[in-house]
Parts: sequence; C-alpha cells; structure tokens
Amino acid sequence: MKGLRVIVFMLLSLAAASCGTVANNLVASEATAETYTKSGTTKGLVILAINWGRRWNCAGYENAELMSIGFDRLPIKDSADTPPEVFLDGPPRLTKKPVFENYALLLEPGEYALTSFDVKAARSVRDVGHFVGKRAQLVENSKPKAGSFHVKAGEIVYIGNFFLDCHEQPMIWRYYTEGRDGFASHMAEVKQRYPFIEPDKVTYRLFRTSTIGRDYELPR
Repeated sequence: MKGLRVIVFMLLSLAAASCGTVANNLVASEATAETYTKSGTTKGLVILAINWGRRWNCAGYENAELMSIGFDRLPIKDSADTPPEVFLDGPPRLTKKPVFENYALLLEPGEYALTSFDVKAARSVRDVGHFVGKRAQLVENSKPKAGSFHVKAGEIVYIGNFFLDCHEQPMIWRYYTEGRDGFASHMAEVKQRYPFIEPDKVTYRLFRTSTIGRDYELPR
C-alpha cells in the first residue's frame, strides 16, 4: 500500500480542492430497468457499494470522507485532463449517511482501472485538505497501479465495497462482503434498489488490487 501513497498528492486548501471534483452528484452509467432491458445482453452490469460517510479519528485527522471515485476502460484513450469514463460523486453533505450505498452500473465490456479518487481529510474545521489520485498517477503504460475489474457482455458482477483505510493516512480501500449468507443478504438489498437484478445471476469477482484491498473468494 505504501507504493500507492507515494503517487497521491495533497491539496492543502478547500479552494484548490474544489477544482478536483469532476461533477456534482453524478452516477455515471447507473442502470435502470429500461436500459438493462435494452442493453443487458451487450453490456455488463457492475455492482459495487460505497460508503460516503465520515470516518472519525482517521490516521491523525479529526475525520475523513470519500468524495468521489472514477474508473476508465483500458487501454485509456483520453488525455489526462478529461473526466473518467465512469465517475461516481458523493451525495450532498447534509444527505450523507455512514452506511454503504449500493450502485449498479451498465458498462461496455472490458477491463476498467481505478483512475480517480478524492478523499477529504480534516484536522479541524479550518484545516482541511484532500488526498487526490488522478489518471496520470494511477495508470502507467495502460497498467493500473491501484487495481482494476473486468466485466463481460451479459454478465452481472459484484466488485466490492469502497470506503476508507486509516492505517497511515486516509486512503481509499476496497472492502468486501464476506460469506455466502452475507453475500445473499447483500444482493437482496441490491434488488430492493434495482428490482430487475436477479441475485442468483450475480458473479462474485472483486476489484483486483495489491495496494488498496485484500484478496478474498467466497467459500464453496
């Protein structure tokens, strides 16, 4: 994980950090019953959960929170200053909850690398900064440094739960739902938000990383 921390830089003021957000309250490619019916066989459905809530007493900071996360399909064709192909922006501050929110994204088949994240960290009300990862630091020669996931046409895949790690500094981290019973319960929650998803058709295949998460496979 230390290697990834080296490529992350900190914006030391809220004014500078405000330029780092690509959009407000945007969930790129979120699936609907209509789009899934139309493109579910030619695109892949990716399920993930994100906790946008604050984490208190995080690595010496009073609190920290994940503000946004983005992915690009490999090989990357866009320049370094364009928005990620898949971008998820946290909800407004007053509506954030300290729980994992489920998302289902309908994407073109392929491998997607983590190419963007923004973690806000506060020592006090006035001393606030952002740990930001961008495409130029997170991908080198089309090889992802933080990790990636892949999805096939017609596939439904669960890739994990994203929140913060507070070991050395506030850092994005890929967690996961454990056990078959836990996974079944999680997919039942997903179905409440996306009724067109059949839980028994979801493949458990985590976002692959050696820096911001640990390996895990469902027991057989």
